[in-house]
Amino acid sequence: MTTLSIRLDDRISKEFDQLCKHEGYKKNGLIVRLITDFLHSKKYLFHRSHSTTSLPLREKFHWEETLSMTQSKSSIMNEVAHQIIIDSSFLVAEIDSSDFFHEKACAMSKRLQQASLRPILLDIVVNETLTVLGKRFERKQKMSEFDLLFSAISPLFSKEKILFTGSLIQRSWVDILKIIQSSSGRLSFHDSLIAIVMQEYAIRKIATFDQDFKLFQKIEIFSEP
Repeated sequence: MTTLSIRLDDRISKEFDQLCKHEGYKKNGLIVRLITDFLHSKKYLFHRSHSTTSLPLREKFHWEETLSMTQSKSSIMNEVAHQIIIDSSFLVAEIDSSDFFHEKACAMSKRLQQASLRPILLDIVVNETLTVLGKRFERKQKMSEFDLLFSAISPLFSKEKILFTGSLIQRSWVDILKIIQSSSGRLSFHDSLIAIVMQEYAIRKIATFDQDFKLFQKIEIFSEP
């Protein structure tokens, strides 16, 4: 058996800790898994393209054609059993082929369509998705590629397809802060707001890789089989 020592900067170490938490691994176990996956997965053969992100074609988003257009609260609640919130962790993973959860996100995307679930995309999710992707490109000094990516995915974020939360934020401000406090800061403002939206519209399902949503008993995480 070979002993391997690695050094991580503070940012990478923090992200790695979060990944261990999500996957339920100790650090050594996850490192072994990642190396094993790297060596055996066809996706990571050494002739693989080194581009940061595969530009998503329009047909890549299997659930996009069923994306709920701007609707009244009553019309959404009439189909509540078939509605699902799309979270940024899922959306980023589906768009970015270098994301750890990319393959899982693509498989989940197909299952969303097969289950005839109508996705709901929130303005705050678009906010987080574009911010995360932009920071990733900036970190890798590939901002020119971000312009191409943005052009490819921007139709997904057209105004007519987004559920805006502005008025709900104002009405639920105290409740959002209470959720953050009760979770001891584990839940972000956006996650807390998503929970409020789901309560407001009686939506129970969310497509996400953020395990913090398990803190809500009434929220069902839609995940890979």
